[in-house]
Amino acid sequence: MPGSHGAGIMDLKDVPADSAASAVLASLYEGGVRRLLLDGGLEVAAPFLAAGLVDRVLAYMADRRASRGPGVALPWPLPPPGFAITGAWKVREFVRIEGERRPA
Repeated sequence: MPGSHGAGIMDLKDVPADSAASAVLASLYEGGVRRLLLDGGLEVAAPFLAAGLVDRVLAYMADRRASRGPGVALPWPLPPPGFAITGAWKVREFVRIEGERRPA
């Protein structure tokens, strides 16, 4: 059936929790995953970004106007190095920023 996934698609076999991002993705790929949405912020995304395994970013940043105080500091400006902003929208109290990896 189109759009369905096989049994155990998110079952990571023989992949310890502290495995490298590439090992996690390889296991997911073997299970049939072809697109993966990482949810959890920089802590979750950092190993995948460092390994060059991310091709698109989507970030929701709190709308911090100058009078509202400082925001959270990132180790790099938005978007991460090697990415270009492809869109930005105001969504309620957030700013949605999309970016894609620049061609090498």
